[in-house]
Amino acid sequence: MTGPLADLDLATLVAFTGGAFVAVSAVVFVSGHFPRHRAPATAGGPLLGSVLAYCALAALLSLLAILAVVAVELPLAVAVVAAGLAVLGAPFLVDPLPNTIRESRLGLIAAFGLCAATAFAIQTNIVL
Repeated sequence: MTGPLADLDLATLVAFTGGAFVAVSAVVFVSGHFPRHRAPATAGGPLLGSVLAYCALAALLSLLAILAVVAVELPLAVAVVAAGLAVLGAPFLVDPLPNTIRESRLGLIAAFGLCAATAFAIQTNIVL
């Protein structure tokens, strides 16, 4: 077999796709709270704003971690297809979650933790 699939490392592909799903899901979680005046009414105040900022930063770091893996390990065509799958599929994974999770600080903190764990796992090659 020739082409981008000839020397494809499936573990790297799965790690990249999973990391992309986590990062895009976190972006979906964060985007549900913007614009702030139309966000769900929570008693968070400035604390919720800082949780939003940290979650957005964690999603960015997770995206950077998976992009670093892609630059070294995966062919560009395969990475584009896997990232497209994550971008199209992640909102459908977040949507079935109950509103109490999607629209609360608990959901944001869970997304933050998942992004941080994913970025750490990918960069330290725990999953590869």
